[in-house]
Amino acid sequence: MRRRIGYGAVVRLVAVLVALSAVTVSTQPPLFTSTFPPEEFALHRAALLAQIGDGIAVMQGAPETGSYLPFRQNNHFFYLTGVEVPRAIALLDGRPREVAIFPPVTGG
Repeated sequence: MRRRIGYGAVVRLVAVLVALSAVTVSTQPPLFTSTFPPEEFALHRAALLAQIGDGIAVMQGAPETGSYLPFRQNNHFFYLTGVEVPRAIALLDGRPREVAIFPPVTGG
């Protein structure tokens, strides 16, 4: 004999799954480091923006190590952003002199 799942049970299941995904997202490491002051990274980005003029620069951070070694960010990416999260992306737009940093998309 087959039993059908009611609407209320489906809603509760979805609520539990959303709550669990929120827990996994909140346990990710912070995006920015506190090793150096943010002003220092801003100076580095300003120097690059002066060099690229009206162009753009797109950079991706280092991938995960996949081993027992601790993660270490790409030198160039860290120098400009201070971000110590694997696979983060930085977009530097020279025309408006704006910088956008995108954390990696996680979850399923």
